[in-house]
Amino acid sequence: PARPAPAATAAVPSPAVAASSAPPRPNAPATPVVPKLVSAPQPRYPLMALRRKLEGEVLLELSIRPDGSVGNARVVSATPPGLFDDAAVAAASRWRFEQGASVVTTRQVLRFRLPREGVQPAG
Repeated sequence: PARPAPAATAAVPSPAVAASSAPPRPNAPATPVVPKLVSAPQPRYPLMALRRKLEGEVLLELSIRPDGSVGNARVVSATPPGLFDDAAVAAASRWRFEQGASVVTTRQVLRFRLPREGVQPAG
């Protein structure tokens, strides 16, 4: 029987937005606050990447709905291109954030790292 691909060793996603040190402008629209990530199931490590012992990362753009679910996840960039994209999008679609008042768009980086030797893959 086919074994499922092990879960990726991925760092907890964090917003890929730099904080600005400039004071807010008086008439500038308020910057939406990105809700806190409360559940982030790990992505599956693609079998081809596992066999080739490849690591990588994917930058995703996410639309977070008011109920905390992810409404849309799209790949902005990936290294290597195309290899981890599907696993990253599938994982992000299962993430849950704190509830908010409106749809918020943010970017998150998922890093795919090979399991260390001697460590059993999850799943």
